Amino acid sequence: MPCPYGVNIPANFTAYNEAVNSHLLPLPHKEAADYAERKQKFIDSYKKALPDDKTWASRCQDCEVCLSKCPQQIRIPNQMARIVETLRKR
Repeated sequence: MPCPYGVNIPANFTAYNEAVNSHLLPLPHKEAADYAERKQKFIDSYKKALPDDKTWASRCQDCEVCLSKCPQQIRIPNQMARIVETLRKR
C-alpha cells in the first residue's frame, strides 16, 4: 500500500462500500429514529473489517503520496476524511 502512515486504503474503501451496499450509509439525518442504530452498525462493521486501528482512515495525514499511485484517480485523502467524519462520535 502506498500510505507511509499505514492506512489500509483498500480495506477502508471496502468497509465503506459494503456499508453503502448494505444501506447503512449514507446515514439519515441525525434526528431520524434509526440514525444511532445505523451509525453504530457502521462503526462495528468498520472495526471488525479493520481490527488494527493503525490502519484506520484517521491515520491519514493528507500527504497525498497515494494520489499518483491510484489507478482510478480517486482523491483518497478526501475519501479518508469522509470515513473519519462518519465514524466521529456525536
